[in-house]
Amino acid sequence: MDGRLSGFGRRAHVVVNYDNFNLGPAARDTFFAMVKHNEDNYLLSSTRYSTDAFVRHQLGENFAEADLERRIYRNFDEARKSLRVRDL
Repeated sequence: MDGRLSGFGRRAHVVVNYDNFNLGPAARDTFFAMVKHNEDNYLLSSTRYSTDAFVRHQLGENFAEADLERRIYRNFDEARKSLRVRDL
């Protein structure tokens, strides 16, 4: 992902959809390290959403344990409105 994200030439705002997302236990640490790396190096702001309440709860706990923002919104519109940007 480094090549792809660095190719933009500037930091970006992102909204990530976690619907139908499944994170295997063996990939957990690597996944959250990647998310942190991407947020630190390539993103101005990021937010997440899932329409599934169980996914929101479970991932929220995992993001908190990884010292990342734990809030996962219920839908795209809520997530988009939470971005720290004026003109979206």
